[in-house]
Amino acid sequence: MSIDAKPFPPSGGGASVPDASETVKGIIEIADSTESAAGTDDLKAMTPLKVKQRIDAALVGGVDYKGSYTGQSLVTAQQGDMYISAATYSLAGVQFLSGDHLIFNQDASDPVTSAMFDKIDNTDAVSSVNTLTGAVVLSADDLAADHSASNYIPANANIDGHLSGIDDEFFLKAPKASPALTGTPTSTTASAGDNSTRIATTAYVDTAVSAAGNQINDIEAKTSSTFTAQSNYVYVCGYPVGTQTVTMPDASGSTPGDIIGFTTRNQSYTIDLVSSDGTTNDLLNISNQTKGGTLGALSITINRQISWFICDGTQWQEANASFFTQPISSDLVPTSGNSYDLGSPSGEWADLYLGDNGIIYWGNDQDVKLIHDPDDGLILDLGVTDSSHDPQLELKSESSASFGPRLLFNMESTTPASNDRVGQLTFKGKDSGSGSTEYAYIFGKIEDPTAGTEAGRVDILPLPCSTQTKGLQVIGIRVS
Repeated sequence: MSIDAKPFPPSGGGASVPDASETVKGIIEIADSTESAAGTDDLKAMTPLKVKQRIDAALVGGVDYKGSYTGQSLVTAQQGDMYISAATYSLAGVQFLSGDHLIFNQDASDPVTSAMFDKIDNTDAVSSVNTLTGAVVLSADDLAADHSASNYIPANANIDGHLSGIDDEFFLKAPKASPALTGTPTSTTASAGDNSTRIATTAYVDTAVSAAGNQINDIEAKTSSTFTAQSNYVYVCGYPVGTQTVTMPDASGSTPGDIIGFTTRNQSYTIDLVSSDGTTNDLLNISNQTKGGTLGALSITINRQISWFICDGTQWQEANASFFTQPISSDLVPTSGNSYDLGSPSGEWADLYLGDNGIIYWGNDQDVKLIHDPDDGLILDLGVTDSSHDPQLELKSESSASFGPRLLFNMESTTPASNDRVGQLTFKGKDSGSGSTEYAYIFGKIEDPTAGTEAGRVDILPLPCSTQTKGLQVIGIRVS
């Protein structure tokens, strides 16, 4: 017996078939594209085509290539749609060149804005690799180039070689800290007056020196009896047998501010300065005297210091007097006591001149004085001492010979006679009335001045005494 298949009636009293589920057998409904893309319905089935489309979309990250972009309207584009620009176009203010990629990051709407898509720049393609184009495959020769610093060029070096060559080149450069530059290094020239730590080029120095005014051109030694001076020179004078004569430049023809200096090496010299024509008096000394021509030469004495003359356009003016002729109108006082010397073991002063009643003081409290008594001599004042010390004048010698120190009285009379005093010691003190009294004398006298039979004597005369009263007399007697 057979049973004919008949369709289920849509309605009526026949049996109904339920929708299929994981636990119930029944009718299977096919999902459409939207439902397939959403992937949220658990009761509908997907056709093989929808499954493939869903897998493809998952594999490419949701990007769907839509073809070339030729400037057409893209208001209906969906998220993931990708176009490749066929030429140069503009979309929402963004320029696309040929080969650029346009990908929508969300569904488009009208109008399309730049926030709805992303641009991938595809125009910066590599044109070649190591001069090779196309599908490049590097060979061993491409990787084995000579990368020494002398042969370093990008055309024949690979990446490692480039790095090695760069390192070699860096080693040839001077360090930033304390570089030792060679050759002729250059630098930018700072503006005038720049006092920063920038490098001063020769151009900067030359400009600064020129702006500073007149400079000394040279220093020249002159030992002849005469010579002609030039502006902006220093002359070391040294004519050994007399006064040196120097002809000065014409002051009216010189530039104001020009200078000339005169000095010596190690001793004093006198020089006479005369004007260029021997007539014009265009030299002015420190004492405001005009010299050089009809009024005579300007004479100066120099001794190692530099005597400067400066031109004002009409005269050469002496700027400083000689150290040895400069008048002193006040005391010479050191900045601290007992600290400085007058002269030295190798630089002694020659003579010391003091006026009448001049005094030389010794000691921090000036307790010892050497006083000049006009027309009589010197007084050595040993000062006031305490009761435990007597004033003392000591003659000391450290000679290893058998001779000790001596006190010499020398009377060099050209007409010596008997009874002449050749030396005297006087002992003087106060009396009870505060008067000064000479209490005793020791005289050295001539007893006989005859050449060949000379004789002397010593008289010791204490008070009271007179020429008739002798305290003690010692006379030398020649014994034949």
